[in-house]
Order: sequence, then C-alpha cells, then structure tokens
Amino acid sequence: MKNNRRKYAICTLLAFVLCTITALLCACSQTEESDVVEREIYLTGDIVFTSAEDDTAYVHVSFSGDGECVGTATWSSEIENVDLWYKQSTSTVTFDPSRIFSAVKEAVPQEDLENEEHIYNRLKVVLLYDTIYKSIKSDGQITKNGRTYTHAFELDETLDEQTITLTMRSARSENWYTALIAGGIVLFAIATGIYLAYKGRLCQKKKLKE
Repeated sequence: MKNNRRKYAICTLLAFVLCTITALLCACSQTEESDVVEREIYLTGDIVFTSAEDDTAYVHVSFSGDGECVGTATWSSEIENVDLWYKQSTSTVTFDPSRIFSAVKEAVPQEDLENEEHIYNRLKVVLLYDTIYKSIKSDGQITKNGRTYTHAFELDETLDEQTITLTMRSARSENWYTALIAGGIVLFAIATGIYLAYKGRLCQKKKLKE
C-alpha cells in the first residue's frame, strides 16, 4: 500500500513537470505589441567634414542631447517569441527626413560649415542611435566607442517618410527559470524513486531472511 502511494506521488510530480513544459510550448508563438511612442530628435553639435573636393558636411542628430530639437520620430515596438528559449524585440522608427533636413539647415549657421578656410556647400544629415547593448542590430552603420555602440543612418532629404529598424534577441528568462525548477523536480523524483526502490529491496531481503 505504501509503495503504491509513493509511486502515485512520483507520477504526480512527473505529470506536473510535463504539463508545465507543454504550457510553455503552447506559448511560444505569442506576440506582444507595445504602445506607439513619439521621441524628439536633437542636434548633437557634431559636424564631420569630408575633403574640400567632396565639399560635404555631415551634421549629426540624435534622440538625446542638449541641442536644438529638429524633428520627431515615431517608435513602434513589438516583442515576438522566436522559440521556447528566446524572444526578439523589433523597434520600427519612422520620421520625415525632408522636414528634419530643413530644420537642420535653419538651425546650423553658415560659419559652422566652415573648416580649414573652406565653406562646405553640400549638407548631409546623419541620425545617431547610441546603446550599450551589443545584441541590438540594425540596418545602419554600427561603430563601437568604449562600451557604446552607435548606429548611424543617413537621412534621404528627398523622402517624406523614412523607416529604420532595430532588433534585439534576448533570452526568455521566465522559461529558463521554469526549466531549471522543472529539472530540479525531475531529478528529485528520480532520486526519490531510486531511494524507495532501494529501500523496498532491503525490506524484501529482510522478510526473506525472517
């Protein structure tokens, strides 16, 4: 009778673990959408000059800084479960490059476009996004400075709308923790089963000797 109860308890533990894993598998394809957020774009104060022959000055703008605001961008984020263990966050950033370009032209004085006694006539605008996360990928040019990764996107002033995409793959920590707990329960159940089987054999041997 006692052996039957022990076997029933072990089977119950194993069934619980299997149900938990099944529930996680069913949740793999879930997608979560966040609210749309609008962020301002600022002048950074940095200008990169090419050669005098090329005659191009690249004015940097960013989503943070103390410079003048030259436009806004709409952020739409989505989190998708790639599989049982990982998820992918995708941020789609949309803005009007022609409006930002016009605002930059008005905000940057002509004397700021002079370098080594040459006044640059061709103006380009580059949008920068800084992050400390190496796992963030984008369709821009990525450079590293210390612990900071900078994503650079050149604006096309001929367009009324431009979109950039940022993606990040990360672990689904809740599933990893659940798997560890489930694994612990399975090991405990196996160890208990081995111990009970061993005890049962000892009892049988004792009875046979008696």
